[in-house]
Amino acid sequence: MYRRETSDGEVYEFVPATHTLTGFETVNGAQAGPDSDVLVAADRLEDSEGRAYGRGDSANPDRAEAYAYLDIQDTDANPVAGRAKLVVLNSANRVLATIAQFELSRARRGDPSTGVRGDWGVPFKYRSLRNGRGEVIGDDYQIGLTVRTESGTATVSLDNSTMTIEGYQGEKLS
Repeated sequence: MYRRETSDGEVYEFVPATHTLTGFETVNGAQAGPDSDVLVAADRLEDSEGRAYGRGDSANPDRAEAYAYLDIQDTDANPVAGRAKLVVLNSANRVLATIAQFELSRARRGDPSTGVRGDWGVPFKYRSLRNGRGEVIGDDYQIGLTVRTESGTATVSLDNSTMTIEGYQGEKLS
């Protein structure tokens, strides 16, 4: 557990959490293709909410590696080949920062519901987004998921897809 104070003097307390697709909603018809990274889903943060991605068991746990598992599937429950990015968006869906990028074939390794930590997904380092901090705080921001397919188009289905990413969940105290 740790705390962060915003420039407005608001204090947020962060505790270890596992982030999933709960709260994400499809964007742009969730239609991804091979030509560019396409925003397919977004999750708007509440005013009292904060998130950080990355953690681990090394000497500095809140800046160590986390594990991420992404199994992005289409509407027919077929795995989507390509890459995905977890990004920070403003309220107009403009990408402000990239949290992590994943090759989907590697990120769907193992099963987080039955496997031991480290036997599933891929590791990624804590991402410092600004001023050495990686927290995304408040309702001006969203967490987005972009997808670029290897070839052809795919309509991403959040119902068929799974995401498990280690990090922190924050709550405003004052």
